[in-house]
Amino acid sequence: MSEPLKLNNDQQLKINVGDHVSAGFSSRLNGFSRPPYDANNLGMHVEDTPEDVVANRRKFASNIGISLSDWVWAEQTHSDQIVKVHSAMKGMGGEDLATRVRATDGLYTKETGVVLSLLFADCVPVYFSAPSSGIVGVAHAGWQGTVKNISGKMVQLWTEYEQIPFEDIHVLIGPAISSCCYEVDENVIRHVDEVMTELDISASVYEKQPNERFILDLKSLNFHLLVKHGISPEHIDTSAYCTKCRSDLFFSHRRDGSETGRMAAWIYQE
Repeated sequence: MSEPLKLNNDQQLKINVGDHVSAGFSSRLNGFSRPPYDANNLGMHVEDTPEDVVANRRKFASNIGISLSDWVWAEQTHSDQIVKVHSAMKGMGGEDLATRVRATDGLYTKETGVVLSLLFADCVPVYFSAPSSGIVGVAHAGWQGTVKNISGKMVQLWTEYEQIPFEDIHVLIGPAISSCCYEVDENVIRHVDEVMTELDISASVYEKQPNERFILDLKSLNFHLLVKHGISPEHIDTSAYCTKCRSDLFFSHRRDGSETGRMAAWIYQE
């Protein structure tokens, strides 16, 4: 399967979502932040200079072609909380942390011209679109959000509350730490086993290591959660990019520790 994200001339990753929908994932390149947040850090909650982060966001939004005042940002807490975004929420969190959507790791909207954005530095971005139904969304699925089934809950919200047909929903699992680099302890695996048992998923998503730790494929786990909730495997694409491996393109909390920047996953419909 070919890589669903392509680097554009600004060295940012764009997704071919379809007509009237734009989406992508930022790289760490072409910004104003200084080391260790160099250069295109979009996270205001890290110890970067706030003025540099705002300058990065303004430049990034301008390059995409939609004003930062049309973006919506969230306070991410590794939860399964999902919020429906309306036009009146435009600008929330763009230049001031105090105005972020509170304690939220999933956003979706049925309105045009509203950019949904979440921040990442190894966790899994999950993009949702239903072209015929006019709805888009994005979720932040680290291991905690994944075992809380945020991906499956987005599907449930759309199909049960928004009345979106399963067959209209398309999903992209974006750049994140991959199984080549993601070692976890028994506590994480216990939670993984619990959600897989609860949903009767029998797939293999981790391997035990000689050191009594485990290699976890978080992208694969989200894939199986989505399929279990009714999304056709043919409607799910997965990026091969590993954020920890690609220090030239991405920030990584696992690789760099707490002093690192954040990339943004974003999506909107025209």
